[in-house]
Amino acid sequence: MKKYWITFTLILCVLLILFKFSFNSNSNSDLTTLRIAVLPDQSHSALKDKYTPLLAYLSEYTKLKTTLIIPNSYQELVTIFKQGKVDLAYLGGLTFLQVSEDEKAKALVMREIDTRFSSWFIVKNNSGFEKIKQLEGQSFSFGSNLSTSGHLMPRHYLSTEYKIVPESFFDQVKFSNGHDKTVYDVLEGKVSGGAVNSIVYLQMLSEKRISDSDIKVIWKSPPYPDYVWAVKSNLNETDRNKIRNAFLSLSPSSIDDKKILDKLGASYFLPAKIKDFKMLKDVAIGQKLLSEN
Repeated sequence: MKKYWITFTLILCVLLILFKFSFNSNSNSDLTTLRIAVLPDQSHSALKDKYTPLLAYLSEYTKLKTTLIIPNSYQELVTIFKQGKVDLAYLGGLTFLQVSEDEKAKALVMREIDTRFSSWFIVKNNSGFEKIKQLEGQSFSFGSNLSTSGHLMPRHYLSTEYKIVPESFFDQVKFSNGHDKTVYDVLEGKVSGGAVNSIVYLQMLSEKRISDSDIKVIWKSPPYPDYVWAVKSNLNETDRNKIRNAFLSLSPSSIDDKKILDKLGASYFLPAKIKDFKMLKDVAIGQKLLSEN
């Protein structure tokens, strides 16, 4: 009997230690700084201007310090997220699906516009091009290879709507690695046409970085789901809910909140789930940018 109790006590102690270790390693209860990474889809200066008000708001709401991480590429963002070097990230639909493949991410919130996003095809205003078919044999630019609105969906719709394979239809296919860079490349005549994020394009107009007389939109894609704010999957539920509530509490009726929302191209935020991206997953698998598992 004595040997039994000794064995039982040892097993109980081991289980308690394992439980404590598991709880501590997964809860991140000592989180003091929220590491926030964003897609490098515009210049660094534009991104800092866009996200600085949001970081200040999140810090005040959550009582956590915040730090902004701007990776050098979409792939780098995917990598550092998977490595656990990021707590909260602003991801495109495709990059979110990539970090979700091994359950490293949980969808948190998305802008209302992200439920019905659109890619726009643009040309220089005085180019004489009016339709996509007229760009045959011309140069064309996507954004990043991993961009949902700058590559994945434009390529998808070129195929489904126009039966176009970019590499055989255009004389040259480029990847600018940034939506604003695509716009500027079209404006400067470096390429004849390009596919861009519609919200970035509109923000560039509102900020007078370009004008309506510079660029012409020749086609707007059908809607699809896109961007999402996601957290690492092992972030404890308390912090996860606190961050989600911070986004959901932003109200367009508040003057201060509206300034933040305007910077983000948002009217308001909605809760997001991975099932919202089922359409994108099917397209990405078809383009071999995701595995079927």
